[in-house]
Amino acid sequence: SEAKASASFFLLPTRIWQLLAGGIIYIIKTEHNRRVSFCCQKTEWVGFALISVSIVTFDSSVTWPSLLAVIPVAGAALVLIANNQQSFLTNNRVTQWIGNRSYSIYLWHWVVCVWLIYAERQENFSYVAIGILLSFTLGALSYEFIEKPSRVWLSGISKARSALYLVAGLIPATFFAIVVYHLEGVPDRLNSQVVVVE
Repeated sequence: SEAKASASFFLLPTRIWQLLAGGIIYIIKTEHNRRVSFCCQKTEWVGFALISVSIVTFDSSVTWPSLLAVIPVAGAALVLIANNQQSFLTNNRVTQWIGNRSYSIYLWHWVVCVWLIYAERQENFSYVAIGILLSFTLGALSYEFIEKPSRVWLSGISKARSALYLVAGLIPATFFAIVVYHLEGVPDRLNSQVVVVE
């Protein structure tokens, strides 16, 4: 059902394995770096091939996330494990620029996507192109003026204080989530012209 598909996409229990994949890669690279350094070029090629297959073959008819998510995740894992410092695909200014700002771009692209959907322009090539450009622009600005300063500031405080700030931020967010859950959503966010179809 649509509800189950949404839960599978957004909830941690169904997505945690993807986060664990990153942790496993970190352990492999730090504990067994010498063992995986050989044939890194071939490992990288296989990784990019899996990512390319996902981009070319997956469409809106594919249930997501599903077992097929293993393909792009495995591809990304292989690219990271390879860590090919001589790769023309990753060791260039364009890729490095995008990589450094990728998280900020990722966050902003959701805002842009929602805007395109509300404006009913998600199928319009020109609007999508503008959306991509806007995502990169906002991501770059966010990286320079929010992400980098925050990183510098956090590196200068103790771990105990960092944990305190984290808890202080989680408490109001958790409270708000509990309230919304008990209210079964926020009905007032929809006006009378919106019809919800069960």
